[in-house]
Amino acid sequence: MLGTLDHEIIHGMKKLNMFSDAEWRMLTDRFKVSYLGNMEDEYRKQYSGRKDLESLLKEEAIAKAAADLSAKDHQRLEHAAKRHVKKVQA
Repeated sequence: MLGTLDHEIIHGMKKLNMFSDAEWRMLTDRFKVSYLGNMEDEYRKQYSGRKDLESLLKEEAIAKAAADLSAKDHQRLEHAAKRHVKKVQA
């Protein structure tokens, strides 16, 4: 359940422009669309026809990574999460 929440938090933070360009570039460099694995085809169908398809797939890959990392070790994301919570509070 926390993985799903972390996944959706990434989408919300992206929509609210809470990532700097440098932060987003670092994430997209680290988590390529191929990180989606067998879910890539499903997302391609879901977002079919969208002009921003590749951008959406990159965002999904980052969101999936957040969920996966949370499932492995939720404290691993704690530092980054605290930093972004402070952004929300500001």
